[in-house]
Amino acid sequence: MKIGFHLTPFWSPVDRGPTRIIDEAIQVVAAASRMGFAWVSIGQHWLSHPTVWPQPFPMLARLAPETGTMRLKTSVLLLPIVHAVEAAENIATLDHITHGRL
Repeated sequence: MKIGFHLTPFWSPVDRGPTRIIDEAIQVVAAASRMGFAWVSIGQHWLSHPTVWPQPFPMLARLAPETGTMRLKTSVLLLPIVHAVEAAENIATLDHITHGRL
């Protein structure tokens, strides 16, 4: 059995700003990789105030170097509001960047 986890919306009772919250999420994913988790997923949400919910493709691209051999997944993509060619290009590019781990 392989175990992974979903990065939920990043929220803080104190306004730490998106950059710091994303940096902390990167640390969580790096620790999960060291502990042997098999995958990590992230979803897409717009207008998520007060939470910080980074867009999945750039966030997964940033997480990739920290994940070792973990698989990278998207759990929610708002495909009806994204051009199909743009979505396909982003997915293909990210899959190449991660050497087939998407």
